[in-house]
Amino acid sequence: MFFSCSKPSQYKSLQVSVTENIPGAPITLGIPFHKYELYDISKVRLFDSRGKEFVCQVTEVANWKPDQKSVKWITSCYITGNHRALDVTNMI
Repeated sequence: MFFSCSKPSQYKSLQVSVTENIPGAPITLGIPFHKYELYDISKVRLFDSRGKEFVCQVTEVANWKPDQKSVKWITSCYITGNHRALDVTNMI
């Protein structure tokens, strides 16, 4: 089940369903991006189904070089809580 979080329309959002949630477990997500969609990984945020931001580590794995420097792939690591849906948001 997906939940939407209330955010301004200029943000791009990816909803992720958590099916086997174990509170306190570490989770790593791999997230691809289209060319020219993300240039700065510090703009990526993770929200729970209530719209509350929580701490995650975001790492750039690949970019679209040599054409340009937009991000192609990231990983996001976080510790689970009591959420069943997440919103990964690119705050452009």
